[in-house]
Amino acid sequence: MSSQKPETTTVAAAGDFPGFSARRSVVWRFPGLLSWATVLLCLLVLLPALQAAWVLSSPLPVGWEQVRPRLPGLFSNSLGLVAGVVLGSGFLGTGLAWLAALCEFPGRRFFSWALLLPSCLPAYALGFTLIGLFDSNGPAYAAWLALQGADAGFPALRSFAGLVVSLSLSFYPYVYLPARYAFQTRTGHAMEAARSLGAGAYGAFFRVGLPVAWPWIGAGLALVAMETLSEVGTVTVFHYETFATAIYQAWAGPAASLPTAARLAGLLLLPALAVLILEQYLRHSQGRRPAPGKRLARQAPLPGPLAWCATAVAALALGMAFVIPVWQLLIWSVEFAADDLDGDFVAYFWHTVFIACVGAGLLVATSAILSLARCREQGAKFGLLVRLATLGHGLPSAVLAVGLAIPAAILDGRFAELLKFQFQAELSSIVGAGLAVLLLAYLIRFLAVGFGATDSAFRRVTPSLVDSARSLGVHGFTLWREVHVPLLRGGLLSAFLLAFVEMVKELPVMLLMRPEGWDTLAVRVFALAAVGDWRRAALPALALVLLVLAAFLTLIFLVRRAENRHA
Repeated sequence: MSSQKPETTTVAAAGDFPGFSARRSVVWRFPGLLSWATVLLCLLVLLPALQAAWVLSSPLPVGWEQVRPRLPGLFSNSLGLVAGVVLGSGFLGTGLAWLAALCEFPGRRFFSWALLLPSCLPAYALGFTLIGLFDSNGPAYAAWLALQGADAGFPALRSFAGLVVSLSLSFYPYVYLPARYAFQTRTGHAMEAARSLGAGAYGAFFRVGLPVAWPWIGAGLALVAMETLSEVGTVTVFHYETFATAIYQAWAGPAASLPTAARLAGLLLLPALAVLILEQYLRHSQGRRPAPGKRLARQAPLPGPLAWCATAVAALALGMAFVIPVWQLLIWSVEFAADDLDGDFVAYFWHTVFIACVGAGLLVATSAILSLARCREQGAKFGLLVRLATLGHGLPSAVLAVGLAIPAAILDGRFAELLKFQFQAELSSIVGAGLAVLLLAYLIRFLAVGFGATDSAFRRVTPSLVDSARSLGVHGFTLWREVHVPLLRGGLLSAFLLAFVEMVKELPVMLLMRPEGWDTLAVRVFALAAVGDWRRAALPALALVLLVLAAFLTLIFLVRRAENRHA
């Protein structure tokens, strides 16, 4: 038998990264490179939380005695708002998901994806639009008085109940999307089995459907709670004080005090960690459920009156959360377009697109590195590192901003002292509160958004597929062009679009960490809405909606094309 070794290896080594042979892979030659990159990323993600926790053990800042009496009210306001929005979003998202997934009614196919459109409208934009519509000077109030008379009472929208309704309309897509998936797959099949065994419609839903779908619904509710804890714009417009607004006031108010803001952020970290732990537990519970079959659950036809009632409910939710507010924004924008479409507006638009594109590109590159590392390193310990690296979405934006600002300020001072840099102001604008720190905050907060899409794409590049291509004579750059790029392109582009959408809408981090002179559309909307100038805030808000809607429709097109390709 010949002892000569073959020239090429057609079977990938065990544990090798999918798509690379052990002999050709740079990752194989330097097996610790991606591991160390993942560890560094975990440290960056944990840095804001560790900084906020360290502040709690530090001496009390100057002026804390003036803040201490407000703490019980801040806690009760924040937790009460979270409870109200979680209940409202849960009821609305779960009910609409059940209708779209399991019931047949006129317009169901349209509403099944159109009910996601409210996620294109930032919460703060929806909030000030609803106030402008239903406040004492709004058209809805005037129409009510015309119908009911001058003495007719009208509920005040700028209240706790109005704030809960506004945020519930904004955040219900976080519950609707995972709940619809659960109802279409696992829950739908379980309910069909229960009905075949004699259970009634209500019994099958409450005894079987909801318990099976709870991990998906609960994970969506945990995201709602996280977003509510981070919300600054809407609660400011409604004149409601929470921990997030208190941190913003301590940071940028008349008596600005970074130590006070940092201590408040440390206190806000405690409930945020509790919500994050619950969210991770529910996501782990999803993995323990048996995988569904390829067949989706069948929709049960509703009787005539009920079918039209379902259509009316879906239309009402979509109208209140998206159609009516966007139409009102369009009316106000046309009214002030001649005056506000100027050089400043172009600068706001450019800053928004530039930061979102650069941030999304950085996030996709980091997600790809993390996916490479996950494919290369198998095991529970490395899986824990990957999970830690994607936990930034659970940090409230105020905690994230303060947790990065303090180390950045220390780093800024060290550089200025070490280098004796004569342009210290410019160095501060770059290092202390510049674009680099802002982009790092975006990366930490939204990495989980991009990682899911990129990781799914990298899992499709299997060693057997690449080895089959090599056996047909495809090597080198041609292999990347013909095999890797087609499989990875859709996932990477989806990750970019998802990150772009989140970064365009994001307000708290941008509000707290933007460099001087780098106002964006979101900051412009907040500045005008905070002083009650709803009409002039409409144009930048509408521009935000159009940017997000363009990315959203592109993402839907990619998903539909992928579904048709695999049908």
